[in-house]
Amino acid sequence: MPDDFDFTSPRRKRATENVPYITYALIIASIILTAAYWLSMERSTATSLISQLSVQGVRMERLIWQGHLQYFLLNIFYHGSWAHLLFNMYWTYKLGSVLEVTLPRYAYLGFLVGAALISNGVELALFGQAGIGISGVVYALFGLLWAGRGKYESWRFTVSGETYKTFVVWAVLCVITTYMGVMNIANGAHFGGMLFGMAIGWLFVSPRRKIEWAIPLALMTLITILSITWLPWRTEWYIYKSEEALRKKQYAQAVNWYERGLKSIGSKPLLYYAGLEAWMAVAQEAYEKRDEKGIAKATEQLDEIEKRLQEASEAYRRGAARESSVPDIQNLQGGMKGKGDAQKGKGAKETNGDD
Repeated sequence: MPDDFDFTSPRRKRATENVPYITYALIIASIILTAAYWLSMERSTATSLISQLSVQGVRMERLIWQGHLQYFLLNIFYHGSWAHLLFNMYWTYKLGSVLEVTLPRYAYLGFLVGAALISNGVELALFGQAGIGISGVVYALFGLLWAGRGKYESWRFTVSGETYKTFVVWAVLCVITTYMGVMNIANGAHFGGMLFGMAIGWLFVSPRRKIEWAIPLALMTLITILSITWLPWRTEWYIYKSEEALRKKQYAQAVNWYERGLKSIGSKPLLYYAGLEAWMAVAQEAYEKRDEKGIAKATEQLDEIEKRLQEASEAYRRGAARESSVPDIQNLQGGMKGKGDAQKGKGAKETNGDD
């Protein structure tokens, strides 16, 4: 061995830098929080800490709309089944580790945060529900690697044509199985994540048609902001606003949100149930005030809502209800479940997972 051997050579430093610490942390956090998510469903194993780590029994989108924006990031760590978890962890490592050792770590971390926000925002805006799972981010990783594969050989090796086919075919199958009711998947997170990754790649890594790719990136950013603040095209938004007004004992406002929902969205069983609760509260308030006109009006509205609900149930039983109405009625009967990545829980092991 030469006397002047340099133990602080660049080779040693590069070996340390090539360890994908952030990707490892992402995988470990997903395993821990998924375990807490599953354990929270078992009363015998649930503890105060586990309950705090998970959000079982709470609609994720409601937490977000209430201002708990941390769940826009935390929900990527929860998964609904072993298959859901293992699939996502495999691709997180395979794609994420390549990106992390190529890009500056701050850029990689920023990209992960952006991918989580955008994929969740697109899902929430399009479908009115937040999901669970990291597949939206996985699709963003794939999109970035695909867009920048011409610049980095390692990227080109990681996302071959076969990889491209795998991701595209899986995305299409997810749409089909969701439509058929076989699985409930957050397809908005998949496509939103992939488009975000490609946009970032073709804007900053391997510049190409910048204006064309700046437009979808700007639109997805706007959609994400609206998904948190204003969703007048989603039934879930009006239900949430009506129930929040009820919680604050603003009964007239609760009725107002219900009626606005009817005008904007039209007839939806779940919306009728929100109206039922709102008008019952109005009727109770009128009864306490001995307001006969108020009681009469509330009774008339309640009878009308009951009639519409009965018609919807009969139409469903006859098989004449539109397919878009089926999820509403089923959710009423079984309790609303969230979307998995995308939120369905282990009770969601049917995941509306990203997968």
